[in-house]
Amino acid sequence: MARGPLSRMANVVRAEFEDLMSQMENPKLMVGQAIRDMETALDDALVSVAGAIANERILDRRLKEKKEEVSRWRMKAEEAVQAGEDELARHALSQAA
Repeated sequence: MARGPLSRMANVVRAEFEDLMSQMENPKLMVGQAIRDMETALDDALVSVAGAIANERILDRRLKEKKEEVSRWRMKAEEAVQAGEDELARHALSQAA
């Protein structure tokens, strides 16, 4: 007779435990959370890509400016050589480097 009540209590505890576990592993909730996590990761990636594009444009502009500056210093060096100003030409070439 003692087995009956203990058996029923064990079944109740087991049923409650399984119910609790099934709530914790709700596939709909898990998929929903996975989608939210992916959306957050996508937003973070988009911000990173936008920053990288902006940095690339800044670097391209700086490179263009530096190339133009080198060209100007080389022209000054050529003008200094033609004018016989070797020291000035050396200085201009060192600025171009």
